[in-house]
Amino acid sequence: MDRAIELKAAKLSGILLAVLVMSWCLVAMVWALTVGVKAASAVEAGAGLVIPLRQALIGVHLLFAGFVVANVVYYALIVASYRRLADG
Repeated sequence: MDRAIELKAAKLSGILLAVLVMSWCLVAMVWALTVGVKAASAVEAGAGLVIPLRQALIGVHLLFAGFVVANVVYYALIVASYRRLADG
């Protein structure tokens, strides 16, 4: 029964993680296009390639937040499953 509970929790948290990572990838691609256009105009103006560090770090932190959320969901599902068993 422990294996079934853990498998269900891993399955659902894995699906959530996949959705979060794919969403992050799509947002990052759109963001890269807008930054790329701005960077290309900055290169033409002689400023060199400029990628805003703050926005890049926010994106990376959001990706890691997705991993944390997936782990929280995993353990919450395990706890909820055991409580459901204890309640009968």
